[in-house]
Amino acid sequence: MSVTPELALKLAADGFILVIALIGWWLENRRRDQEPLVRHRGARILIVLIIIGAIVDGALTLHTHAEEQHEQERIARIDRGVKELVELAREHDPSLTEQDALGEISREIRTLREKTSMLEHELEGVKQYSNVAKLNGFGLTGRAGLGLKETSPLSRILEGAYTREEDGGQVKFLPRCDSKGVAAFQKAAEMNPIFPFSYWALAICAAETGDEKWRIHAERAVTILKHTTQIAGHHTHHDNALEGLKKRLGQ
Repeated sequence: MSVTPELALKLAADGFILVIALIGWWLENRRRDQEPLVRHRGARILIVLIIIGAIVDGALTLHTHAEEQHEQERIARIDRGVKELVELAREHDPSLTEQDALGEISREIRTLREKTSMLEHELEGVKQYSNVAKLNGFGLTGRAGLGLKETSPLSRILEGAYTREEDGGQVKFLPRCDSKGVAAFQKAAEMNPIFPFSYWALAICAAETGDEKWRIHAERAVTILKHTTQIAGHHTHHDNALEGLKKRLGQ
């Protein structure tokens, strides 16, 4: 910490007061046997208060000076940073004034903030959909080991909500569109609003009955599936569901 003339003068004044107080303390101790006790104690208390005051004042002075110096250094760093940014902007266009250069830098910073915000939003989307992307239409990952049965809260809700059909040697599972099946898919949607197969099934069932709400369910499912199919390691059911819904929607 550098010492300015003003600080040195202030500390010298505090030091002078402290020295005078110490001298008074020494003189008071020499004549303590010659003065009345009450007067003697009063003088000693006064001297002690002066000493404490001088010490406290000196400490506060040093603290204030340190804060002021820190603030000055911070402002100096900001000024240096601004000058460096202005010089950087002028490398592309030497004719820029300092104000124009700062305006250009401000616009670049806003652009970077917007891009950062978009990236953060996309990252949040990846985090949000990463778990559901691993699930199949039954709410399971299908990765249970040999001899093990996988279950989940979603799979327990969707148990019995699909019908099994064979077509040319291939097994297909289609949503049950009776009251029990529809209720199961609605409950699954309430439990996990970003599980796309609930809306996929509701769209198929609504379309079979001619309910125009099928499109709302289908578009909701497609919105989610566009996220999940972009995540590495997603279940193939997501690709199949997205392809089928796009055909129904004419996309």
